[in-house]
Amino acid sequence: MPSFYYLLFCPSVRRILAAPLTRHENSGSIYTLRLGYSYTFKIGQTKRPFCTRFAEHCRRCPSNGYSAERNLKCRYAKKTEQLVHALLREMGMQRTPTPCNDCGTRHREFFHLPPGFDDDCIDDLLVFVKSVVEYLY
Repeated sequence: MPSFYYLLFCPSVRRILAAPLTRHENSGSIYTLRLGYSYTFKIGQTKRPFCTRFAEHCRRCPSNGYSAERNLKCRYAKKTEQLVHALLREMGMQRTPTPCNDCGTRHREFFHLPPGFDDDCIDDLLVFVKSVVEYLY
C-alpha cells in the first residue's frame, strides 16, 4: 500500500501529524544503522554530528557488524523520526521484542524488516516522510 494511505487513514500517524511542534524540536538528522547482514535496522535521530552518535552507539552495544546505511539532515528530526516509526508499525514491521544478547538493552528503535524491504525502500520512506514533515511545518 502506498505510504500516503497511512498518512491519511491511520489514527496514530494522524495524531503525530496533528500535534504541534514542541520547543525542543530542532534540526538534526535521521539515520539508519543495519545490524550485520540481517534485516534488522535502527532508525533514530540525533542533533549531534552523526559520527559522534554512531560511535556512542557502538560503544554502548558491542554487537558486531553495525553499518551506517543513511544519514539524512532534516529540519524537524524528532517529528520525522516519530512519523517514520509510526508508519513502520502501521505497516506491520516488528520492533525488536527481546533484550540484546550482547548489552542487555531492549533497543526500542530497532525494527525487523521483511527481506523485500531493502535499503532503497528505507531511503525512499525517510525522504518521503522528511518532505511531508517539512511541507506541513
